[in-house]
Parts: sequence; C-alpha cells; structure tokens
Amino acid sequence: MEHIKRKRAAPVGRELAQHSGAQAGETVTASLNAQAQRPIEAGDFDATEGSLVGAGRKRAGALEGRALAAAKTFGLRGKAALARQRHGEAAENFAAAAAMLPPGHEDVAFAYLNAEADAFYREAARSGGREAFESAIASYRKLTVARPRDSFPDDWAMMQLRLGATLQTLGEFTGECGPLEDAAAAYCAALQELSRARTPQLWAMAQMSLGTALFRLGEKQPGTEKLNEAVSAYREALEEHSRERAPLDWARTSLNLGAALEALARRDDGTARLIEAIELYREALQDGIRRAPVLWAMIQISLGNALSLLCEREGKSERLREAANAYREALAALDADSAPVQWAAAQMYLGDVLLTLGKKREGRAELGEALSAYGAALQIICQRAHSPPGGGRCRQSGHGIVAYRRTAE
Repeated sequence: MEHIKRKRAAPVGRELAQHSGAQAGETVTASLNAQAQRPIEAGDFDATEGSLVGAGRKRAGALEGRALAAAKTFGLRGKAALARQRHGEAAENFAAAAAMLPPGHEDVAFAYLNAEADAFYREAARSGGREAFESAIASYRKLTVARPRDSFPDDWAMMQLRLGATLQTLGEFTGECGPLEDAAAAYCAALQELSRARTPQLWAMAQMSLGTALFRLGEKQPGTEKLNEAVSAYREALEEHSRERAPLDWARTSLNLGAALEALARRDDGTARLIEAIELYREALQDGIRRAPVLWAMIQISLGNALSLLCEREGKSERLREAANAYREALAALDADSAPVQWAAAQMYLGDVLLTLGKKREGRAELGEALSAYGAALQIICQRAHSPPGGGRCRQSGHGIVAYRRTAE
C-alpha cells in the first residue's frame, strides 16, 4: 500500500523558500546596497534613507515572488502525483505549497489545503486504510475552522459535506456506527447553511447524503427511527431531484428511497411499504435510465428483491416469476468484467428465486437454471476472493450443492 504518512511538509517548504529567496535576493541586495552607498559617501543622508527603504521593498518583493513560484511548483508536483495515483505524495506536496505561501494569499493556501485533504480521502477510499481516513478527517475539520461559517458560509458548508462523506465512507468500511453518526451530524450542519432556494442542487445532494448515512445507521441499529429519518431525507431530495430536471438523480434517489422503505418493511409484517418500494422501482425504470446500465441493473435487482419478499408475505408464485424477470433484465444490462459484484449478486438472487420456484413446481428446468446461476456467481466470487475454483470460501453459500441435489432426486 502506498505510504501516506504525513511528513513535516511545512518546515521543509519554508526551508526551501528561504533558500530560494536568499539566492534570488543576493544579487538584488548587492545592487541596491551599492546604490545606497553612493549618497552615504556624498554625505546625503536623506537620499541614503530613501535608497535603503526602496531596497528593502524591492528585496521583499523578490522574496515573495520566489515563494509564490516555489509554492506553485509544489502544487504542480501534487497534481502530477495525483495523476499517478500517488495520493500520499500528492498530499505532502499540497501541504508544502500551502506552507510556503507568504501572508496575503489565504485563498490560495485554502485551495492547497483542500487539495491535500482530498488527496488523503482518495487514498482512504482506495485502500480503506484507517490512517488515511484519520488524516482526511483531521484536514477537513481544520478547514471548517479556517473557513468559519460567519465569514465563509459557502466554503464552510462544502467542507462539512466533504467531512460527512469521509466519515460515512469510514463507517461503511469499518462497520462502525460512530463515524456514521458523525457523518449525519456534518450533513445536518451543512443543511443549516444551505438552502433549496439559493443552492438547490447542493441542498438536494446534502439531503441525499444525509439519507444514506441515516439508512446505513438504521441497518445496523434496532428499531425504525433512523430508517424513518432516512425516508424523510430522501423524500426531501426528491422534491428537487425531479424527473423533469434531473432524471438520473431522480432515479438514484428513488432507488435509495425504495431501499429504505424495503428495509422498514423487513421489520414489520405488512405489505404497504413493500408495494410503495416496488412502485418506485418500476416508475424509475420507465424513463430511459437504461443509458446508465449499472443504475438500471441496481434498480432491477432491488425490484426483484422486493418482489421476492412480497411473495413471502402474499404467497403468490407470480411475484417470484416477476422477480426472476427483473434479475434477468439486470443481467442483460451488466457485464461480468466491468461490474462483477452486481453481476454476481444478480446471478445469486436469480438462483434463489428459481430454486424456490423449482421446489414449488417440482420443475427441473428451473432447478437446472438455478444451478447454472449459482455456478456463474460463485465463479466470480472465487476470482474476487483470490481463491481457486471450488475453494472453501466459495462453498460457504451452499446454494449450488442444494440445487444439484434437488435435480438429482
């Protein structure tokens, strides 16, 4: 894994700036001092004082120019490191660039420190490393202080959103509730400043993010409080993410709202929430969303899952056949190489539905198709788990064995 430990970039940057400035200033100072020496020798001390003041200002200007140039160089090195996926190296360079800037360039320094935090976040999201997450979180927290809400409301709100996204990703990686709770708090803080009237898209994005953090918490915690709060946040987002203005955002939000409703339905015995989720999924599939194949497939998979659960509640086999068709639609839109996780999930869910149908109808055709679906899914699982085909990790599901035994009876 890329070494991302923060080094003392600021002292290094200052040392380089001083070294560069000294080299630039030596020639300038020598020339200016020579100019000041002439009135001293002539006894004109008023002229001497004016020459020395001018010399000091020119040297300060030369030093500032060198510091700005050096900071820009470190910034470019940071961008180059990002392009090569060297996120830790990029963060160090951005920090050095900010440290070398002279007073009066706070906006540029903020941009460099923001880039440093973003580099840490990219490394954390790529590797899942705790140290990278902590570095990103600490950086974003410092930026919310550097850009206080009273003076920089937009910057402050954006830093709260990025802080929330980092905390949410950490919670999803670790399974811990604490980071998810902190993420929800950060999103709520941002929403105190954001308004739908002034920044509608950003407001909707914050509502969507809040809903997801609450949904993740609701999945882990007993009761329905967080899940209901997630539903409310998603409904708020849908008010702005309308089908007419932003069809893809509308479909994503509908997918998330349906998932939250389905999660609530799994904690009661009714069907109302399930039916609402199914209607949301089907409506989202009507508006040309197929041009976003992964999103299309995820909605189809969610539709299949909701229909399967509805079959358990109603006892109607036709729901299972509808679910199987939804999974097949998802597989038709997906590619195993570009979206292996979603593709394997669709195969596994299809196998489950076909196995249940086969048992109910004693149909060998469904059971044979189920066995094929399980086999395809397990092959992908083996590859992603870095295990040989037929390895222990792949056998944990046991679905393929169950289907095989049933067809052999």
